[in-house]
Amino acid sequence: MVVALIDADGPIYRIALMCQTPLGEDMIGNEKLGRSMVNAYVNRLKREYDHFVFTFTDSDHYWRRDVYPDYKMNRRNKDRPVDLKYLREYAMKQHESVLWDNLEADDVLGILATSGEYPDCIVVSIDKDLDTIPCLRQKEVYGPVYRVSEAEAERNHMIQAFTGDTVDGYPGCWRVGPGTARKLLYPYLKGKKKKAWAWKKMLETYEKKKHDAEYALSQARCAYILRCGDFDVESGEVKLWQPPV
Repeated sequence: MVVALIDADGPIYRIALMCQTPLGEDMIGNEKLGRSMVNAYVNRLKREYDHFVFTFTDSDHYWRRDVYPDYKMNRRNKDRPVDLKYLREYAMKQHESVLWDNLEADDVLGILATSGEYPDCIVVSIDKDLDTIPCLRQKEVYGPVYRVSEAEAERNHMIQAFTGDTVDGYPGCWRVGPGTARKLLYPYLKGKKKKAWAWKKMLETYEKKKHDAEYALSQARCAYILRCGDFDVESGEVKLWQPPV
């Protein structure tokens, strides 16, 4: 049975956004329309997959902010659609969903996809961060399915740790984009050097850009999507990524 692990944050956000209209200086929502659109989205999922599981972000606390205080500080709660909270709760009550304290939906997806609980799962998320998880991937419903191997996932994480993600508010190494990162890490990406070599190369580059090792480590940890064994559901404790040796 094919199980789709769905990053539900994005679809529910977009539905809530489409369901609000301006009234003077304020915005008003439309819960009835929102429920209808959520149900229509669910029907699409049912046509495509044998089973699906929604995953959501604990928006009350990001563990990455303990690692890098500016993480997602570029986002503002006041800009959230009016009915976002209501529609999230509606979707969670109506369908199988997972939300764990301190975790973002990305982390929940990473843990579930590597846990073995869903052997034939597909991780459905538009977020490129999920390409750092070894699994079957799909950007969106009806989109092409592709597999990310363990080696590819590791390489993708190292590139992300180098470049950062301005959308999520962690900048990575100054003026190092994907092209530069791939050029600097070329021997590692081609399998000619080990991961420890790549990390050393990254630290050298960070240092040249006036960043210390602690800062570089914070960026790599922000870029890392949790896998099975990296999170204790009972205590809420996260096992942080450690540099290769």
